[in-house]
Amino acid sequence: MAKKFHNTTLTQRADDELLKLLACGHDGMIKVVCDIKTGAVAGGAEWHSESRDLLKENGSDQDNLWGAKLYLKTGKIKFQSMINQHRDGAEDNLIADGGIQTEVETLIRRFLR
Repeated sequence: MAKKFHNTTLTQRADDELLKLLACGHDGMIKVVCDIKTGAVAGGAEWHSESRDLLKENGSDQDNLWGAKLYLKTGKIKFQSMINQHRDGAEDNLIADGGIQTEVETLIRRFLR
C-alpha cells in the first residue's frame, strides 16, 4: 500500500489527530518548512520542496523558508533539508546558523508540539 502524505499549511496548533496524519507518510516524522519572517508553517509532504512551494503560493519569499524534520515520538528536531542547501546560514543541507535554528524550532513547537 502506498504511503499517504498530507501537505498542509498550519494556521493553528495541530491536535493529536492532525499530528498523526501529517506524520503517517514518514512513519512518525514530519517534514516541516517554516517562513521565519511571517511565521507561516507547512508540513506533512513527501518532500520539503512541496511544502516550500505551498508557502510560496501563499506569498512567502524563498529566502525566508527553511526546512527541518520533527520526530513525534522523541520531539527531536533535525535542521536538515535539501531546500537549505547553497544558502547563507547553512552548511550543506543543515541549518548552521543558531539564530535561524531557534526561529525554526520556535515555529515548529508553536504549531506541532
